[in-house]
Amino acid sequence: MQHKKSNRVGQALLAAVSRQQGPITSAGKTSAGKTSAGKTSAGKTSAGKTSAGETSAGKTSAGETRAAEQSELVAEPLRRFTSHQPPPCRATTVPRRIACIAFPNWPIQRLVVSSPAYRRAPLVLFTETGSRGQLVTAASPRAQLSGVRIGMPLAEAKSLLRRAGHSPAPTIAGAAAALPGATAASPTFLPAQSQTDRLELAALARSLQDFSPRVGTLSAPGHAGEPQFAIWLDLTGVAHLFGDQPGAERNLLCGLRDRLVTAGFLTTVAVADTPGAAWALACYGRPRRSAAGTTGSNQSNQTNRSGGAEAANPAPAAAEPEHSHWRLPVLEPIIAPLRSGWTLLDPLPPIALRLDPLICLTLGQLGIAQVSQLRQLPRASLQARFGPQLGRRLDEVAGLATEIWTPLDESLDFALTATFDFPLRDLATIQVVIERQLDQLCARLRPLQRGALQWQIALRGESGGNLSAPSTEPMELAEPALSPDSRDPVHVARLVINLFQPTATVAHVMQLIAMQLEQQRDLDLETTPVWEVSVRAARCVLLAEKQRLLFDDDPRLDHQALSQLLDRLAVRLGPERIVRPVPVSGAQPEFACRAHVLVGNDQPAPRIVAPRREHAAASRPVRLLQPPWPLAVTADASSGAPQQLHHSRWQAQVTAAWGPERIETGWWRARLVSRDYWRVQTSAGQLLWIYQDLASQQWFLHGTF
Repeated sequence: MQHKKSNRVGQALLAAVSRQQGPITSAGKTSAGKTSAGKTSAGKTSAGKTSAGETSAGKTSAGETRAAEQSELVAEPLRRFTSHQPPPCRATTVPRRIACIAFPNWPIQRLVVSSPAYRRAPLVLFTETGSRGQLVTAASPRAQLSGVRIGMPLAEAKSLLRRAGHSPAPTIAGAAAALPGATAASPTFLPAQSQTDRLELAALARSLQDFSPRVGTLSAPGHAGEPQFAIWLDLTGVAHLFGDQPGAERNLLCGLRDRLVTAGFLTTVAVADTPGAAWALACYGRPRRSAAGTTGSNQSNQTNRSGGAEAANPAPAAAEPEHSHWRLPVLEPIIAPLRSGWTLLDPLPPIALRLDPLICLTLGQLGIAQVSQLRQLPRASLQARFGPQLGRRLDEVAGLATEIWTPLDESLDFALTATFDFPLRDLATIQVVIERQLDQLCARLRPLQRGALQWQIALRGESGGNLSAPSTEPMELAEPALSPDSRDPVHVARLVINLFQPTATVAHVMQLIAMQLEQQRDLDLETTPVWEVSVRAARCVLLAEKQRLLFDDDPRLDHQALSQLLDRLAVRLGPERIVRPVPVSGAQPEFACRAHVLVGNDQPAPRIVAPRREHAAASRPVRLLQPPWPLAVTADASSGAPQQLHHSRWQAQVTAAWGPERIETGWWRARLVSRDYWRVQTSAGQLLWIYQDLASQQWFLHGTF
């Protein structure tokens, strides 16, 4: 009996688990079939009917007792089974967080940190501009106190410093080093080194990769022509490694700031949801002074900095005056809350959006001094007046458009160089060498799921003698000046292959290279043989992956075939001839669209929305005449509708006319335009678009349907 009882209980338990029913809470119902206080699996036995006969003493039977015991035996394991089930997992999205570290007056900071001898005297950087002479590109705070400004002539800067009481200014044209014998007040003038500034900033960014594996650099024009330099860090999913929420981000940013302060740099650190918002807050926000105080001789274990790094190893207090530009505050990081929107960005100036300086100048003339005022203007009028950059920057800062920035680790440079012991004079042999190099580079790109948007091929040789040692410098696209010595290395040919979409397909790239080699009319391998072949994959980006269908796709939707066709046309005709018309918001028909270059363009083609039928664009002619043809028109005196058209070569009778449609340009145009357009149908069935210039009362034929 005990064995049969346990067997029935096991069957009931398995049935309950298989049917995924909840635990039994009452003895009157189980999951092992229809078993209740009145019906059990041992037979149709209820409170009113038993196998021994009908017993009504409290409507209780032995079957009810067995059912209750069985239910309890089943319910207990089910309770234990369900209590150990893990809760359902819900996918959580990690919010994107970008940190930006701004370095005010970075060229000066870099020099002062590397050579502390420049901290005592004014430091001015200049560049040669050709017709305008030598202009100031950067100035230390001491020089700025004397009136030196970016963009002024170098001679004027020297005069201002001399008038301020400094000794005659020496000029150093070389490495950053102090002149022997120069006094402490002698100003220093150095040529600007923009390439070195970018390389040193990239090296500093790589040293911060223990805070984030994804770092990048950026520079953009700022106020009064002063460039702004900054470092970006992707903190998505990283902040929790530096402490518990909600203070993890602040701990990370303070660690960044303290490391840079120890190195001698003045920085402003900010974090936000988008790169554009982080840049705006770091470069143009108003950070609070940290509780750590200021840097200076009175601060232990800290560095005295002016202009971000104006002084290291500070002098005693008696030797240096306590000016404000010698003691700069340690600034608190700016942390924008998640999804804070425009709350912290509205008070900032429009230059914080990284707009063109000319656009910012025009906005200032219109009285737009804050981002909040700019956002209140209609988007269509902004695009018509300032172009697509302003609207794109607003969308990128707000997170409506993705701003793509390439981290330093992902800025990989794939290049190969082959040097030969004997000269190559056969074009087919050179193509075989290029194909082998392409195969090796593509084999390195495919595991990274990357492709190149630009391929650069350089054929180097000599007009006589042997080639010197191959250069390890990266290939430059600009054509260098040839040495007068005929035995110096020369460039036999330079090929630049721009692509519509990134690719790592050797056959497609080789086809484009062969087409360009055919167009090299001045390629003379007999006179100038090839000793060295270099192939470089530039602008490497991620390849777009697409899920294939079970059956073949529509051949009309084969995007790969379309991109390869565009690449071949760009090689044959030139990239500047492969364009796509993009509509532009504007009233004047001549400027209603612009040509967007498809191949070799860094900016993606904007999305085009087809106009509705009732929209005015649907009634515009497909072909416009440039310039419009003058007409002599006979019009109705009352309605002004044209009735006859007279051209120098033909004339036509108007059978139907629709209009007028008045088109006027805005005040910002250099020349105001006011026209009345008519759509007319001639007796020959032609549909023409003509207009009358209201200023000169002259008629013109502008387009045909």
